[in-house]
Amino acid sequence: MPEPEGSGGMRTTVQGWKRGGVLMRIARVDVITASIPVVRPFRISLGMVDRKDQVFIRLMDDEGHEGWGECSPSPLWPRGLTQSAVRDILIERVVPCLVDRDPNDIGVIMADIARVAADTPFVWAPVDIALHDLVARSRGLPVYALLGGLAHRRIPLHWTIGITSPDVAEKEAAEAKAAGFTAFKVKVGGADFRAELDTVRAIRSAVGEDVVIAVDANQGWTTDTAPARIRALERFDLELVEQPVPWWDVRGLARVRQAVGTPIMADESCFSPRDAMELVRLEAADVLNIKLMKCGGLWNARKIAAIAEAAGLACFVGGMTDLDVAVAAALHFFAAHSVVRYSTGILRPQSARRAQPVVKNPWQTGPGYFQIPDGPGLGVEVDSETLEHLGGKTWTAEA
Repeated sequence: MPEPEGSGGMRTTVQGWKRGGVLMRIARVDVITASIPVVRPFRISLGMVDRKDQVFIRLMDDEGHEGWGECSPSPLWPRGLTQSAVRDILIERVVPCLVDRDPNDIGVIMADIARVAADTPFVWAPVDIALHDLVARSRGLPVYALLGGLAHRRIPLHWTIGITSPDVAEKEAAEAKAAGFTAFKVKVGGADFRAELDTVRAIRSAVGEDVVIAVDANQGWTTDTAPARIRALERFDLELVEQPVPWWDVRGLARVRQAVGTPIMADESCFSPRDAMELVRLEAADVLNIKLMKCGGLWNARKIAAIAEAAGLACFVGGMTDLDVAVAAALHFFAAHSVVRYSTGILRPQSARRAQPVVKNPWQTGPGYFQIPDGPGLGVEVDSETLEHLGGKTWTAEA
């Protein structure tokens, strides 16, 4: 299970970052909930995605600097929680670990939170993101600078197509290619594999041979069915196959990997550094999908990336139903890690599928890529009025 590691849960006794000789401290914590409709709902093997029930957290230090974090609860996932469950755990257990603490002690604070809210990475993630944002803003640095500096200036994007009919998928893929996208991820793993085979065939026909296509089964197959289905899809020149079998069946994932020629990516099977070690030990994957929500934030994501790099694996950066804040954090992580070698689908044009922006400065993409901004922190400014308009409810604690 995910385990942020710091000082073994001990309270910090060392001097933190000083501004003019004065230690920083968290003076206020806001927990905010908001439910935001998706512009264009889409289906995966786990169900329909038609709205985003988010939880935001805002940390404020004693000099007025803010740090924002975001959670995408995703209750359909392993360890997934509802919006109300995330909110309640944050308020009842996590906020007391934050008020009056030095935000620079990220590792120590996250270890404390892991102790009082065990095995809840969807709760840890928004706190971790907000701490990194606050510390980076207070120093006038972008978050990627805290993570080691730029390894990628431009981040390639792919277009994700949900489980749908071949005709709809073909039209969407052609439009995305015309908009400049040269990489696609296609959701499979539903009830009708023959229709999914036709869908991938239609997409390949629409986009041509010079475009990358990956498929994601979201655990929809078994160790018995996956090899034959992957081999049937390999005629369309797949870049990789993501999570073909249930998350808990890591040995089965290894058997599937041995039976096919296409690289296998672990997603739901890789929540924590410990999971990453198990995947490496069993030679169960070629690629690890790092999502900040499922691993608990940037602190653990860096450990997973280090394990992958040491084992000779590549990494992929994905997202859940993330909005601008969590997307920003994932993009800063991508930017700082050379072991991430695949395009990402976490940032999409507003006209496509993303929900209403909750920031004043939504990031713009080029044709199939995104360029990291150099502003302080995450580089986004949350629009509190928009959150309130969307029905956001705020709970506040102050030192």
